[in-house]
Amino acid sequence: MKKIIIIGSSGFIGKSIKDYIKKKRINISKVFSYSRSEKKNIITIKKLPTANYIVYCINSKKIEESKKYFNHFKQLLVGYSKKTKILFLSSGAVYGKNIKNKKSSENLKININLINKFTGYKKNYAKEKIFLEKKFIELSKNGYKVSIARCFTFVGANIPRNSHFLIGNLINNILTKKELFAKSKFKVIRSFMHTDDLSKCLFMIMNRTKNNCDIYNVGSDDQIDIKLLLKKLSKKYKLKAKILKKFSEKKIDYYVPNIDKIKKELRWKSKFNSFEAIVNTIKEINSIK
Repeated sequence: MKKIIIIGSSGFIGKSIKDYIKKKRINISKVFSYSRSEKKNIITIKKLPTANYIVYCINSKKIEESKKYFNHFKQLLVGYSKKTKILFLSSGAVYGKNIKNKKSSENLKININLINKFTGYKKNYAKEKIFLEKKFIELSKNGYKVSIARCFTFVGANIPRNSHFLIGNLINNILTKKELFAKSKFKVIRSFMHTDDLSKCLFMIMNRTKNNCDIYNVGSDDQIDIKLLLKKLSKKYKLKAKILKKFSEKKIDYYVPNIDKIKKELRWKSKFNSFEAIVNTIKEINSIK
């Protein structure tokens, strides 16, 4: 039986990994959780318990805060077993704003000019992830077994339903039987992976982790136009959908990963396509009520 440490366990992905383990989808005997909203905070502990895996998925609004958390984590690793497999959860946001409307692959060089095309939260978020990627690559050079997962867009029972995430708001409107709408005045292309698929993929990556710090895109490549998604969801759940008539087809907001690497190296195949992942999420949330 194996043990796992989840650092950032109160966030969407952290909770989803814990739920995946509870469903007995993987042979894990013990989960050690650390987050800012729990009694055990990574910044306050003095020693890490022995574990087979460590998942680092803390999200911070400021790079200075990220430095603080990472530096403490690095200190905790001094003398720690280098057999433990460490996974840092990064983001597809590190590729910057997609201006070519093509699926982003891991061999793309990080372009700060594309990062600066973002505004507000997303720009800071992308820069924080780039900073941390560099730090985890340094750890791998010091002999630790590290991998990086650049995560894209996910749905699942723990999804924030009242926030800046479009899909979270759509799911909330379905659950409360309200009109579905998207405010964007241009074309939006997304793909959605269910968090069970996500968790399974992350464990496959960790089991493969060596000393060369492999980087993987994790997400679904089953892309869907949000305009079409609104129509499909409104039909299935018998709700009205508000779609702007004046709609630019030239300007495209495109955020879809190229996942050829996990398909080839991990022989990865998702259980759900994008639409099925959303429908299954709604079923899960309804079953919890």
